[in-house]
Amino acid sequence: MWKDSDFRELFQNYNPEPPQKVWEQISYALYNERASKTISPFFTTTQKMTLAAASVASIFLSAFMYRYIDRNIEVKTPYAEVSSNITSQEAPLSYKTELVVLENKLQTSIKTASFSSITKKKVAPQIQIPEEFGEFKKELQELAELDRQIAILDEEITAVKSRQTVNNTWERPQLVPIESGTERKTAANWTRYTELEKEAKTEIPTLALKPEGETKKEEPKLSFLYKFYLTPYLGTNYTQVTYRDRPTNDYFSEKANFSGRLGYNVGIQLGYQLNKRWSIESGIGLGQYILGFREDHSTYERNGDMYIDQLDIPLMARYSIPFGSKDLPLAISVKGGVLYSNVIFYQVNYIDRQNRPLPIGPKEQYFSADVDKRQYNSMQLGYTAGFDFDAYFSKKIALNLSVLNALVSQSSNFPLFNAEKQRPIQFSTSFSIGTKIRF
Repeated sequence: MWKDSDFRELFQNYNPEPPQKVWEQISYALYNERASKTISPFFTTTQKMTLAAASVASIFLSAFMYRYIDRNIEVKTPYAEVSSNITSQEAPLSYKTELVVLENKLQTSIKTASFSSITKKKVAPQIQIPEEFGEFKKELQELAELDRQIAILDEEITAVKSRQTVNNTWERPQLVPIESGTERKTAANWTRYTELEKEAKTEIPTLALKPEGETKKEEPKLSFLYKFYLTPYLGTNYTQVTYRDRPTNDYFSEKANFSGRLGYNVGIQLGYQLNKRWSIESGIGLGQYILGFREDHSTYERNGDMYIDQLDIPLMARYSIPFGSKDLPLAISVKGGVLYSNVIFYQVNYIDRQNRPLPIGPKEQYFSADVDKRQYNSMQLGYTAGFDFDAYFSKKIALNLSVLNALVSQSSNFPLFNAEKQRPIQFSTSFSIGTKIRF
């Protein structure tokens, strides 16, 4: 069996011989290497090509720099002569150059109308905008700021024009238009605002600048005629009467028991609005107040009614609480004041019923008498207070619901109703509906 040591002994002195083709290629490579070292002992082919390219680039760069330096010298020569007449504090630009720059700056500001930059800055003066242009407040503020910037540029142009004209060979510079996305957007905004102004066809009012400290918006003042309003009304009333002493009346005595009846009232109220919440009201109304009475005597019973027709003239202060929408608001009002009433007619109707049979005549007798109003109250004075509810269905017309209470007596009893205790004290509650009309 063969061992590893046997193979080592067999191949110990074995050396492989390469074929003849390998020796030929080695000889060819050694010959080319000697030839290249003989021709160019310092640079390889790649180094020579790089050196040639660098030489050509240096020639072109030198020619370009020579032309650039020569042109700058020609331009600066006349400018140096001109600048000798200008003080060291002035800008190195000539009169025409400064004017051209400012004019192009003004045209660029108008064309681009950078409202986005205006809105980001805090504008020192505030502008007073009328209420009817409230929805265009932002646009008007931006236009006002643009006008201010235009005025500043106009002053700079005027200052440049006032200088002495300097003759020079400068040509008008051509400014490259800015085509950034921001500038295109602002230019589009300017076009939109211009079209909006044409569609409105309304002359923009003069914007009055406020002092820097004043920022509170003043409420629009109402005209004198607009502060008045008129309220015709119609309704009903319920009345009660009390006496503190024996009544001075020929048709009933202290034994009479009084009960209220429903009457009516009609009239008109005139109001004047002092401000948004406070107003004063007056007016005139005609009311018929009806009272029932009953007396029980041993021999007969008397049932009757009193009819009191009177003119009512109130004078009240009114406080309103508005709510609801701004265009068609609702309002609840509280009002109170004094009331003067003039009794113009007083009538008593009654029936006497006998409690025992009479030998002659009917058992019941009916009477109707127009009584002297002095047996009631001829001129009454007292207090009035109540509530109102207004529901506007247009800017000048509203539905008015009113509840008004009144406590009156003879004018000599005012204000405590204790001077003539035999006089009646009348308490009435009126319910009315009307239409409030603004002028």
